Amino acid sequence: ACSKEGMKVCAGKTEDTCKWSEKSDFVWLPTPCTVEIQIDADGKVRSQQSDKSKNNPVIVQWQDDNFPVAGECPTEKGCREVDDVDACICEPAFKTEAVFQEIPTSEKL
Repeated sequence: ACSKEGMKVCAGKTEDTCKWSEKSDFVWLPTPCTVEIQIDADGKVRSQQSDKSKNNPVIVQWQDDNFPVAGECPTEKGCREVDDVDACICEPAFKTEAVFQEIPTSEKL
């Protein structure tokens, strides 16, 4: 029901929580939300959502090993330099697209 109202699942709270549960850190919000990520010199990413996630680097695949690096953070794409470490902080951009036009057979997988 919430997604039909154009709401997104985000870490946060508003008056219109659309059946928010005290057991969840995420709620439905009427506006899109993002969580910044830190991109380390080795290409690992760290969510900036909490102290715990900031200390949990995640290995990701970068197309052609092309990721933002300190000294060249693409500010036009919403990134900025991190003064005390060799990294960039960016807002990730997500794109949703279909992988399959139809359900593939097990042979095709």
